[in-house]
Amino acid sequence: MTEPHSEGWWRDHASVQPSWRKNRAGAMGQVEQWASRARTPETRAEIVRSERWEVVGIWLLCGGALGALATPVLAAVVGIWRTFDETGPSWAWFFVALGITCVLFLVGAALADHGKGRRLRALYADGQASVGRLDDVIVHPGGGDDQTTYEFLISAELAGLADADSVPLRRRLYWGEESGWVSPERWIGRRIRFRHNTLEPDDLYDVLFDGWPDREPH
Repeated sequence: MTEPHSEGWWRDHASVQPSWRKNRAGAMGQVEQWASRARTPETRAEIVRSERWEVVGIWLLCGGALGALATPVLAAVVGIWRTFDETGPSWAWFFVALGITCVLFLVGAALADHGKGRRLRALYADGQASVGRLDDVIVHPGGGDDQTTYEFLISAELAGLADADSVPLRRRLYWGEESGWVSPERWIGRRIRFRHNTLEPDDLYDVLFDGWPDREPH
């Protein structure tokens, strides 16, 4: 099962976005901000490393996109050239370009996904894990090429704080179709484990999915 990830971080949704979405000055400041919130040197180093892997993956994907645009043009050039000159460029050049494009896409997607997963785990590595309850599931229907996505509404009582005056933690967790989990509405009421960095009751997007204590849903 592909692990879904929250897109939030201490009330600032944008702060977990990779640096390639920002200008370079803002990108460096963003990485420094993530690292400054870490509690150990190991976590800070991991945040920087994982963010770099993610950015490399994104650049490879951009190269693949350029290759996808250039490959049909190359095919047309080779075809026209060979129509009028049999000694023109070989079709092998087209297949080489196509192969490079596919490799860039595959490697870029793998690195970007790997880097994102490592980055999010590092962002929450110094936090704490809590077990809560899946109270409700909000469905965001997809259409066309857009997948259906879900928001899990979670609540949890912190250990040692379950008294009459305590306020449960409330969180919202993003879940995408890529998880392979069909009809997640069926799992309302089940226990869910998540990581968080703050103890604020309503820091809704300070959350990272960390598994199912009872058993994996299917």
